[in-house]
Amino acid sequence: EDWKYLVSLYMKNPSDWEKKRAMVIYAEHLGDDESYLTLRMEQMKYGMDYWNLVEYYKKKRMDGKALETAEKGILEGRGRCTELFSYLFDHYEKLDRTSDIDRLIRTARERRTEELQMLKRGFGYHRKKDNYDKAREYLLAGFEHLRWGGEFDYFMKMQNYIKSEE
Repeated sequence: EDWKYLVSLYMKNPSDWEKKRAMVIYAEHLGDDESYLTLRMEQMKYGMDYWNLVEYYKKKRMDGKALETAEKGILEGRGRCTELFSYLFDHYEKLDRTSDIDRLIRTARERRTEELQMLKRGFGYHRKKDNYDKAREYLLAGFEHLRWGGEFDYFMKMQNYIKSEE
């Protein structure tokens, strides 16, 4: 009863913060999935909103919904999408789905979010697969996106990987 009362107070004139508190109570204390999902679906703006829903679905062992939500999140989520891209990359890497991995990297580059992380992981994936051309492509693209620091280490990795005649 206390949790329900607290939610009713939050929902009288709810701010985003109060809605998030109510979602936590619905999901973790009351087990009210329907109310949680109703509120959650109203708050799907940022990458972390999508990630929170992915985690909810994973906890409920609804893997298909988790993947679907992560896919939608990398396309529509604003701001931080790190966890969404990592989750999808890990999933597709386990299944050895090269075309989906390459699609994730294209999406990151097109959206200009998580580019370097995805390019580095794509390089590592294709390097393990002995796909020299694709690994080289991602390595060189990653070098272009370096911002602050790490350039020497990345350059050394590139120098050691790319064939000397290039």
